[in-house]
Amino acid sequence: MCIRDRCRLLGMRNIVSISTAAIIHFIFIVFIIFGGLFTLIIPQLIWAHMVCAVYGILMMTVGWRCPLSHYEAKLRLQHGQDINTDEWEFLAHYFFRHIGLRGNEWFVTVIFVAALVGFNYQPYYSLISSI
Repeated sequence: MCIRDRCRLLGMRNIVSISTAAIIHFIFIVFIIFGGLFTLIIPQLIWAHMVCAVYGILMMTVGWRCPLSHYEAKLRLQHGQDINTDEWEFLAHYFFRHIGLRGNEWFVTVIFVAALVGFNYQPYYSLISSI
């Protein structure tokens, strides 16, 4: 295998890794917001969802960075993209920048928490009241 083929193979692996990290990140965010609805089908998910929801709220309110964001930013830097790995965030890159936001505005946090409560109140209430 020549050097050029090895570089292409490594580049392709990096692209696949970046895409995989992005997909896992997206699934995790969907689970945080809509996970309570999944607990109606699989009630045992309530504990996993509670942990993920608290973690998601803390990341938005305290300003923690998701480890997947750091990993994806590192992969993007290795792939040759010119990004600042300390500031790169998943939602800011894939969603907020397209609607003119940075993602750290106070109302974004309020909307995120309201969506979390709105989509999960009824499933949690019905599960807890059935106990």
